[in-house]
Amino acid sequence: MEGKVALITGSSSGIGAGIAERFAELGCRLALTGRDAEKLKDVGKSCCERGLSEKEILLIAADLTEDEDLERIFSKTIEKFGRLDILINNAGRPAKGRFHDLQMTFFDDVMRLNLRSAIYLSKLAIPYLKESKGCVVNMSSVASKTTCDYNPTYSISKVALDQFTKSLAVELGPYGVRVNSLNPGVILTPLYRNLGKSDAQVITWSKSMHPIGRHGTVDEVVKATEYLVSDTSRCVTGTLLSIDGGRFLM
Repeated sequence: MEGKVALITGSSSGIGAGIAERFAELGCRLALTGRDAEKLKDVGKSCCERGLSEKEILLIAADLTEDEDLERIFSKTIEKFGRLDILINNAGRPAKGRFHDLQMTFFDDVMRLNLRSAIYLSKLAIPYLKESKGCVVNMSSVASKTTCDYNPTYSISKVALDQFTKSLAVELGPYGVRVNSLNPGVILTPLYRNLGKSDAQVITWSKSMHPIGRHGTVDEVVKATEYLVSDTSRCVTGTLLSIDGGRFLM
């Protein structure tokens, strides 16, 4: 990992921030994106405390639903580092609401962030990933593997993301590029807390809804991400790796 370049979206908090901090410990140069510039600065500072210099980190505040911002993110990354080894498509948002109340503008916004941004950034990255024989990790969800009556738009976006993962893995495999999805279950992050449940409610619910009796942690997702970008997983591509404590089985 040392000296490699990773572009991580949605890295101003939660899982994305955790991945950035771990990659910093491993000596990976980082291009970090998020909507909140101040939170992004805090993550950048944390990465410096873990061993990177300021010149090894690029912070880009951006809106990933806008093509111009996606193009700016990528061009700035290549301008600064000249290469790309790892793309982590982590940015996403929840999408509560049933179909009978669905506003199509809302549906389109969710798809642009959860799905289209990953597809477009991956498209931009392909020439550089072929050169580095790099890898892509798409942050999906256990919601892609089951129905969810209060969150169908989110589930649809993640099902499509998983299919994109498999299709891109087939296309890029001959070039030595690996593409995988991570499918976390319940992880207590700012994104999950936006759904309106308290931590205590989630902990109680998780005891009965997970075979292992608890929800997952950011650190567990980070370690799975580290595995998928490492040489240890060099024979792993097109995989949908669940980090859900068995939630999908219930």
